[in-house]
Amino acid sequence: MDELTFIDLFAGAGGLSEGFLRKGFTSLAHIEKDLHSCLTFKTRISYYYLRDNNKLDIYNKYLRSELLREKLYSHIPPSLLDSVIHKEITEDNYNIILEKIYSNLGVSGYKKVNVIIGGPPCQAYSIVGRCRDPYRKEQDSRNYLYKFYSRFLEDIKPFIFVFENVPGLLSAGNGHLLKNVKNHFHNAGYEVEHEILNSYDFGVLQKRKRVILIGWKKELQLHYPDFEKVVCVGLVHPELRLKSEQMSTRQTTQENNKWSIKDVLSDLPSIQPGEKMLCGNYISDAAEYLRECKIRTGQ
Repeated sequence: MDELTFIDLFAGAGGLSEGFLRKGFTSLAHIEKDLHSCLTFKTRISYYYLRDNNKLDIYNKYLRSELLREKLYSHIPPSLLDSVIHKEITEDNYNIILEKIYSNLGVSGYKKVNVIIGGPPCQAYSIVGRCRDPYRKEQDSRNYLYKFYSRFLEDIKPFIFVFENVPGLLSAGNGHLLKNVKNHFHNAGYEVEHEILNSYDFGVLQKRKRVILIGWKKELQLHYPDFEKVVCVGLVHPELRLKSEQMSTRQTTQENNKWSIKDVLSDLPSIQPGEKMLCGNYISDAAEYLRECKIRTGQ
């Protein structure tokens, strides 16, 4: 299989797509109802195109506010920008979106969508959201957006899919919702397994847990992957890290807390209250964390 293609449902600003793009997948469609998220996604697509064509100077001008967004987009093939579909996934829009996906597939020259990724809005599954709602989100129509996800699986038939959501998905409806989600995916022809993964274990300086369901066509006989976790990453306040470095008996703590939140902001210039910073005006000497996690390396 030499085609690595995917589409992103309920795409948001493209955080989930980012991982697939970094691994060399080609995006064919991103479906999102929020206009601002769609524009963010188009800008990220612009970055990848300009980077791959040695034209990052254009993108950097945009970051420095020397170029308007419309002018930036004028340098990008329309077919790439059109992959961002500004539509809400509803019954009325479903066939329109499906036709657009097939159109993008034909224009791209690829034969098949290999992977579907995405996750419906999480408010309906959020534990906090349920606590605030007197009906505990039982009447929230977003609870059932997974059915549209399942329809896309049945129509597009990717080899694999990735469905992401908050841990509250496991307890919603006393666990019945998760069973219904899995049953729909099974009926669409997929084996499904899930795990709770924490972004903290993969190089992000934030403890953020998510339920990741992965499904594959039954005939593929795959299994849930064993992910390699990143070591020597810590969520530690700089003062606490300094204390651990000064204590010989806490050498292990030092090694396990290599980075702190301060490292994420290390290449931003100091500003005074009320002062504005020009976009893209970063300090050139970025911290090791920013380089290793490819935040400031042009990757």
